[in-house]
Amino acid sequence: MSVTAVVWLVMFIVLAVKAFSRSSWGMCIYFMTFFAIPRGWWWGKDMLTTITGRWSLMAALIFLAAVSMNPGLQMPKKDGASRRVFLILLFYAINATFVHFAFAGGSSKSYTGLELLWKFLLLSYLINLCIQNYEDLKLFVIAIITGAAYVAYEIIINDRGGFEKGRLEGIFIPGASESNYLAGLMSMCIPLAAYFLFFGKWKGRLFALIAVPMIFDVVLRCNSRGAFLALPAGGARLYLASTGRMRKFATYGIILACLAIAYQAKDPEIHERFWSIFVPAEERDDSALSRIEFYKAGWEMIKTYPMGSGAEAAFKSRRGSRFIGGRYRAVHNGYIDIAASWGIQGFALYMAAIFFAWRSMHLAIKFNNQRGRTDVAFLGVCIEAALVVELAACVFISGLDGEWFYWLIAGMLAYGRVCGPDAIEATSPMQRQVVPRELVAAGQ
Repeated sequence: MSVTAVVWLVMFIVLAVKAFSRSSWGMCIYFMTFFAIPRGWWWGKDMLTTITGRWSLMAALIFLAAVSMNPGLQMPKKDGASRRVFLILLFYAINATFVHFAFAGGSSKSYTGLELLWKFLLLSYLINLCIQNYEDLKLFVIAIITGAAYVAYEIIINDRGGFEKGRLEGIFIPGASESNYLAGLMSMCIPLAAYFLFFGKWKGRLFALIAVPMIFDVVLRCNSRGAFLALPAGGARLYLASTGRMRKFATYGIILACLAIAYQAKDPEIHERFWSIFVPAEERDDSALSRIEFYKAGWEMIKTYPMGSGAEAAFKSRRGSRFIGGRYRAVHNGYIDIAASWGIQGFALYMAAIFFAWRSMHLAIKFNNQRGRTDVAFLGVCIEAALVVELAACVFISGLDGEWFYWLIAGMLAYGRVCGPDAIEATSPMQRQVVPRELVAAGQ
């Protein structure tokens, strides 16, 4: 048994114990098994997999137990945003269940997608529930960044994975094992780390300073158009959503990002793939042209089957493949993928859940801006930028149903609750006094 496996097992046990005293550690143990699942890495394919191959299930059950056994965890009655969003997601899951049993074009793949949807819904609810204060919210963000940094460490330092057609492949992460999905997931972590880079303590700043270039290096190795489009969109949102002192830090972050790109993106294939996004139609490569064909075929499928055809319907089912000449492959567009899978009504429900979660967070960001809590507001802006990164990436990646979207929904709702005007405790680390609700209502 390797030293890494021993360390992983010890961390798993420690986090499991800590989860029952502070349930947000249960969230961390889940993220640890997501990014560092034993069967996905060289160090776990010995004794750890002989103990059990269901470490993710164990982590999820521990997380569920930790939340369930904490009687103090309940959704506040005034948290209307969370209640609204999870009700919408519940309708979305019920709709998906109906579509699967009534219209599924490929039963086995559709059932897997449906099963994951219900799992992600429960996971999102638990994450939202266990984030009860500002420290829990920061723990949520740092856990995701740490997981991504570990993946980057394995790829860069231990030389994991391999290159196929100039792109990084062979990294097993549930739902993100293919280069496009891995690039989308890792890209999300870069704007999240910006908060710790500018407002963390010295250890947090040092960690972010090391982690961000490594994570960005993995994105470059994936050589994904979706990620290349998404990162500038996230940077633009980070800048435009920032006001006052926040804009200064956002500007610093964009400058550092540009310097990192200039230094790290030296491979001509990376530049060629990025600029191919913007070339005229007659100059597009076969990959870009084929995606446009897929998009058109996807819309034809949606018009033909507007109620949906089950998960992975476009174009990994017999029904969907006939729209592109009998081929079986991804549509490479998350929006088309969701609409083809769960119908126009399912797409509307899912996007409504994302919108209302974002709106709750956006109002809390404005509230903290008005109060002069720059650090708290900037954390919200970073989460918002991460959402923009993922939404932009899904123009080229069929990842709109990825579980990290459910993480973001939970994080946005939790931010709106613990950092918004209805929060009892002032959320800034520098302002630990109790804010009377009368003053909040009066806008003082």
